[in-house]
Amino acid sequence: MSKRRVYFDNNIYADIIRQGVRVDLIKNILNRNKLILIISSLNLFEAASCWKSRNSEATSEGVKRFQLFKELLPCRFLSEVSEILLVEIGKVLKNQSFDIFYGGTEAENEINKLAGGIYGDTARIFIENKWNAKSVELQQRTKYFSQIRNLTIPESFHEFLSDHQQLFAEHIIGERVEGIPAKNKRKLAAKMLQKHQKFPLFSSMVRANLFLDFRLLKFSSLSHDTLDDVKHLMLASYADIFISNDEKLHKYFHNINTQLKVLRLSEFMKF
Repeated sequence: MSKRRVYFDNNIYADIIRQGVRVDLIKNILNRNKLILIISSLNLFEAASCWKSRNSEATSEGVKRFQLFKELLPCRFLSEVSEILLVEIGKVLKNQSFDIFYGGTEAENEINKLAGGIYGDTARIFIENKWNAKSVELQQRTKYFSQIRNLTIPESFHEFLSDHQQLFAEHIIGERVEGIPAKNKRKLAAKMLQKHQKFPLFSSMVRANLFLDFRLLKFSSLSHDTLDDVKHLMLASYADIFISNDEKLHKYFHNINTQLKVLRLSEFMKF
């Protein structure tokens, strides 16, 4: 029997440290329930960002976070959103299958360094690139809002999703498959939306982006935190269980990931 996958939101790592939860108890729960922890680059980025402030208290928190990652090994490391998306599209176009997880040696080496307080060039460049990409993404979202702000605000997200998911799915494919004819793009988008269980990240990405659009129409702005929360849910499309103590996320996660089981840390500890 293959192991089910569990994904921890970043607030869970922080709460494990703050509450003094024993790591051996967590590992017992994982082993007893045949679960394996998956860690994304977004998990690593948010923990490594503690060094960005150059504040001794924040740095200490970063060291504790990476010590926790180290104690929770072994795990599976999840590829970037963009790479997973290309894999899913490639499954349809080329009928090929690729592993969306990558070898953990390099990541584990960097975790070991940061757990020991060694903040080197690899971590610094990783953080800088992520922060730059995050800023660009937020700017693009704000700019994009100027293009959709005159749309009629629907009564519900599901109405908005129904009206726009096909076109947005075609947009995602068009951005990543150069020169694809419009007819093929429509067929590919429809197929991937229909078989959403085979292409979980693609489905979550369409729903997540439209959810952000819906919120922009409703509230006219987005925070960095909202973008990260939604991205965690997209990455968790390759998990069976998502653990988060973010109460706001518990209210809207089903709009983005319809297959995911979401628990709080206290609920997970009773598994």
